[in-house]
Amino acid sequence: MVLAVSLAACLYGSRVIFPTHFAWMLHGDAAQHLNGMAFFLSEPWHWPAGLIDGFGGPGSVVFTDSIPWLALFLKGVRWPSDWQPFGIWFLMCHGLAAALSVVWFQIHRVGALVAVCYAVVLAFAPTLLLRVYGHEALMAHFLIPGALILSSRPWSPWRWGLWLLLSLGIHAYWVVMVGALALAAALHAGWSGSSRWHRLALDGLGIGVVMLACAYLLGYGAGDGSRSSEGFGYYSANMLSWFDPMDWLGFLKFHGMQTVNAGEWSLAFGSVGQSSAGQYEGFAWLGGGILGLGFFVLIFQLRRFWMRPRAAGGGPSLSEMAPWMTWFAALVLALWSWSHVWGWGSTILVSWPLPASWMSVLGVFRASGRFIWPLTWLLMLFICLSAARWRHAWVWASLALLVQWVDLSPKLAEFHLRFRSQVPGAVAPLSSPVWLPLLQRCNHLALLSPRVQDGTYWAPAAWLAAQAKASMHPAPTARLTSLRESEMQSLIEALAVGERWNPAHVYLIWAEALPPATVRSLVAASELALPARQVLSLEGYLVIAAGSCFSSPHKGH
Repeated sequence: MVLAVSLAACLYGSRVIFPTHFAWMLHGDAAQHLNGMAFFLSEPWHWPAGLIDGFGGPGSVVFTDSIPWLALFLKGVRWPSDWQPFGIWFLMCHGLAAALSVVWFQIHRVGALVAVCYAVVLAFAPTLLLRVYGHEALMAHFLIPGALILSSRPWSPWRWGLWLLLSLGIHAYWVVMVGALALAAALHAGWSGSSRWHRLALDGLGIGVVMLACAYLLGYGAGDGSRSSEGFGYYSANMLSWFDPMDWLGFLKFHGMQTVNAGEWSLAFGSVGQSSAGQYEGFAWLGGGILGLGFFVLIFQLRRFWMRPRAAGGGPSLSEMAPWMTWFAALVLALWSWSHVWGWGSTILVSWPLPASWMSVLGVFRASGRFIWPLTWLLMLFICLSAARWRHAWVWASLALLVQWVDLSPKLAEFHLRFRSQVPGAVAPLSSPVWLPLLQRCNHLALLSPRVQDGTYWAPAAWLAAQAKASMHPAPTARLTSLRESEMQSLIEALAVGERWNPAHVYLIWAEALPPATVRSLVAASELALPARQVLSLEGYLVIAAGSCFSSPHKGH
């Protein structure tokens, strides 16, 4: 664990780790997570405990993807709202993934040196590293080896219940994956006779009741938007995702992102293609070291199959590594990850039409590609455990670590540069001394742009609003963005004709997102609606507020 944490600290650098540095998160989804945490920490306690009232509220840390358990803990210890904890979370995720992998290898009688080598490989697996780009909660891959450790032990409702609760307070996708593995463990206990079926049913009922209570506590029921969203089938996993390092430069260009210092995911392998641009969600590239080791494992497994008795070096059977029900659960999740549109590289093999009602239900977890992760972990662990049974296992482990690290070197070099300079796409924090007094006097920030989800314009202002203990509306919270954008469009139309202006609000216009005629209408209408109205051009924003919001007169523009 110490080695993995140290490597992660060297990879990301002090600008990420130190809580007082937050500017590296002012982009895309990361800005939502940062500001959700900041607003949550700046507000008094609510009920349910995870509620956020001022960030597009009512909402919760669940729908800002701000890692609810972490947020509650930090609020309990009075963590400052202008500190970010996500750099430390990065280190925790890598460290725990390594530590739990070592425990899993030790359960299977692997030597310490070999276990540490493979644990470092797994702790920096590409599937985990991809989420560094702005999905911090999805970096919690340590939940999978932890669940596999529980699967190798006798059924315990307490251990599984606690692991499920931990998953619940990190991200909902983890609940599905850990829940599937827990169900598999319960079924295995029932069929093997180690636990009675009626006892398992009571255990499941008890875990379910506690999970529902904690879901309410965390704020899963907050908000008034749909929990479903479009995209199921688009954000799927490719059938060749284990062998596809993805064309990263092509991905960035397709999505209109900056390519400064961008590095590919493999030094030696090229992309096999994807059938939709959303299949990055199912990214599961194994890496050159694991893939190369897997080639030799396959050779030895074929040798084992054809030679009787078992040939030396054949490695463990699947059932020795994990119960069959665990493999079955991971396979079902993998099939779900492919969705109803099966892509083989850039080719769509089959596509089944689904009723609208099914798409609505499946849209709750529209990024189904993420469900490839449990089977990916089982596959990586199987490859490593097989090689750990060979002669001179430490040589193979060291070689796999070296090859994996060299193959990932373009991406690791990118991360090393990315977090030590201006993060591509991130915007600079606001520095004018006007902001804080303005938002403290009139403590509601109204953003006037229909592009709620575009973090390049709202993130710095939202951060300052949180520090001023002001509220902000709308906010690009998960699952509620389309609703917020509809509300914002209605508000803009009303304000443009002189309605719904509030002298206690600060109105912020990002002119690039609105037609010039609409901006002129808003400015003109505000003069009649707000007493002693002032208009300021301030750090790229057009600010409109009543004169009473300013601590001293400012020249309008």
